[in-house]
Amino acid sequence: MPPPPPPHPDEHVVFRLSSGLPPSMAASLFRLSRPRRVLLPLSALRLPLSTQPLPQPRDPSSPNSNRGLPAFLSFLAAAAAGGITGSVALCDAAPDHRVGGKDSTELVVRGERKRVPQQFIEELASFLGENLTVDYEERSFHGTPQNSFHKAVNVPDVVVFPKSQYEVRKIVMTCNKYKVPIVPYGGATSIEGHTLAPHGGVCIDMSSMKKIKSLHVEDMDVVVEPGVGWIELNEYLKPHGLFFPLDPGPGATIGGMCATRCSGSLAVRYGTMRDNVINLQAVLPDGDVVKTGSRARKSAAGYTRTAPVS
Repeated sequence: MPPPPPPHPDEHVVFRLSSGLPPSMAASLFRLSRPRRVLLPLSALRLPLSTQPLPQPRDPSSPNSNRGLPAFLSFLAAAAAGGITGSVALCDAAPDHRVGGKDSTELVVRGERKRVPQQFIEELASFLGENLTVDYEERSFHGTPQNSFHKAVNVPDVVVFPKSQYEVRKIVMTCNKYKVPIVPYGGATSIEGHTLAPHGGVCIDMSSMKKIKSLHVEDMDVVVEPGVGWIELNEYLKPHGLFFPLDPGPGATIGGMCATRCSGSLAVRYGTMRDNVINLQAVLPDGDVVKTGSRARKSAAGYTRTAPVS
């Protein structure tokens, strides 16, 4: 297997890698772990004995055994008769006449109805070229999550596919210039509606940024771009005896996992995303790129800017 590529001097996000089980930001650095097998003595698995007497089964003939039944039946009767008024669920989208529909490219900016100017789209196309689309089917696909209970009331006005940190910076700066909302898009496995675009705007699809920048086997960390999937990453790490322990939805990407602070079934043993991210690079609205840390695991500064982000 060829050696991993050398670390990029400017772009990276660092995270820990782990092992023991099989298997916007410009890149990420995460911690890794080596596989280990732990055998627990039988005594470690025992539960403490309680000194309290065991609860006795309820006597059906007791006058208090069915004390809550009349109230429950009354509730069911009132509900069936329409006597209990229901409220709109939190996941239901409230109708809003300010938000554009299928045939509209209008969006809400600071409470005002504002149309995306054609000049804005042309400015994006000047440096993105074919990595930009305004096709409705594509916009609807990105603005209507399949795994979310939240309803989509609008779709993005533009979908872009950056391939470098430079293009991400240009996109963010252009959106800030025209006051257009931004919606980052990873694997779209979130169920909390993170990829919804209620006010339209620009959907930044990070699927084209999926390079593994560098792997440091001895330090057990790796530098990746945000579009790398955690399953793809673990396939890359497996020959080295390492793996990334978090396991959300199968299509989740590292960038989305950072944005949603994911966990998974192994979080009890290895922690959540904030416990495994060492360093991030993020693009601010004015185009500045900030680093939240370094590859060093400890710092004398004390305050960490990485954990609040991830």
